[in-house]
Amino acid sequence: MTGKIFIIYLLCISFCSVCTYANETADVVRLGKQAESQADYGTAIRCYTRLINECNESSKPDTTLCKGLLAGGNCCASCNRYVEALQFYTLAIEQAEKCGRLGVKLSCLNNIGSVYALFNDFERASHYYEEAYNLAIKCKNDKMLSILAINLVKIYSQLGDIKTAKEFLHQQMSYPHPDKYINQYYVLRNQGMIAKADNNYSLAESFFEQAKETVKRHNLGKDDLADVFIEMGEMRKQQRRDTEAVAYFANAITAAKSGNHLFQLQEAYKKIADTYKEMNMNDSAEHFQSLYAELSDSIFNQRMFNNIKNNLFKYEDRVNNEHIGFLENTIGGLAVVISTAVAFMLFVLYHNRKLRTAHKLLIVKNEELIRQARENRILREVDKTRTAEIPNNDTATGKDGDSNLLTEEKRNELVKAILAVMDNTETISNPEFNLNSLSKMVGSNSKYVSLAIKDTYQKNFKTFLNEYRIREASIRLADKENYGMLTISAIGECVGFTSTNGFIIAFKKIVGMTPSVYKRLKEED
Repeated sequence: MTGKIFIIYLLCISFCSVCTYANETADVVRLGKQAESQADYGTAIRCYTRLINECNESSKPDTTLCKGLLAGGNCCASCNRYVEALQFYTLAIEQAEKCGRLGVKLSCLNNIGSVYALFNDFERASHYYEEAYNLAIKCKNDKMLSILAINLVKIYSQLGDIKTAKEFLHQQMSYPHPDKYINQYYVLRNQGMIAKADNNYSLAESFFEQAKETVKRHNLGKDDLADVFIEMGEMRKQQRRDTEAVAYFANAITAAKSGNHLFQLQEAYKKIADTYKEMNMNDSAEHFQSLYAELSDSIFNQRMFNNIKNNLFKYEDRVNNEHIGFLENTIGGLAVVISTAVAFMLFVLYHNRKLRTAHKLLIVKNEELIRQARENRILREVDKTRTAEIPNNDTATGKDGDSNLLTEEKRNELVKAILAVMDNTETISNPEFNLNSLSKMVGSNSKYVSLAIKDTYQKNFKTFLNEYRIREASIRLADKENYGMLTISAIGECVGFTSTNGFIIAFKKIVGMTPSVYKRLKEED
């Protein structure tokens, strides 16, 4: 009897703990929304940030946490803190998967696409927008279909894909925005963008003028007005009418400032600086370039953005690898289960198409990592000043407590030195290059170098080195002009792998497919 009472007691404690956790999460969300309603965004974001810690500590599905993370992302986006917004959306989309909250997932996909669009990464933006669009069709969410169609017309116009832009313009008209004046503005603006992309400037001019008048007549957002002025300025610039372009960009700056729309302001600064530079008005160009750089540093922290994108890539990798594993197993199993040759071929073709799509998503992700690595390399070139001494061979004694001697400042300086060495492709492609080689090059010891890599990147030296080598290998596999005559084995060897099998295993682990599949798909592209 006593045993039963004890078990009931434990169950009660467990239930109370769950209820307490749920109540704490709800309280945090409530406080965040309350502060947000009072326009106290700093307090609101601090409240929502507590949800990130709760998310990391708990693996259980939690609808309140899921919605709270989405609210945190929206709060950050509303006050131009886009990098932090992406972090919230990444965690929210994972929680949405666990809870089965398709509405939250849909909003996150759209918002992630918007963040990429703000960073001018239109390829990634279109991927997330289209994924959200397909989910909106599944959910029969007409309002989101309208928003996503509007976004996709703009993205594909900027990418120069006029045919696809027109297709989504048709969808935009099939799912009109609930507000008729906003709907009128977006239809006119998007028609103007398509005409501009098609170099039909007179038609684009007409649409943009009507869009501008719609904004003024119905008192729509200053960001909408700034958008139209930027588009009209770009069109004038394409026509070599630089003086008129400057006037439109100046109008965009005025509109963006009056509404405190920092993204449009930052974009207008950049456009007017570039135009002045082409006009050889260097003083004006430098002035606006300085304003652009200052504003970009405040709202677009590229280093922080790259770090947060890695978390999003990890989520994508996990989902994509599960999908690829399922498809590969299905294709293998079909050979046993299906006896009819025609049926077997139809199934294999269908699943191979799905597998190809999953592989291409991995290729896009890998190319983004390569681009990100290049950006980081440029940033390191700008910031090569060293402010602290790197721990040398004399400081390590081999005792367990020695890791405490590697302060955060020294670790950061050591990592800078490590990355400077790793940027040298010739150095890391040497088969003899190892942890000891790297340690000597940075003037430290293997213990500290290994510790710095593990603390900063949560991986050992071998994995760290292989990622650099595989990144270079994928560049060469895609470069048919310079490396098209080399075999898979030869490319693996020239980036530092001593065995073909080791190269293939490392490549598949890091990229998600074998080098031969990667090369074939890149050649098809």
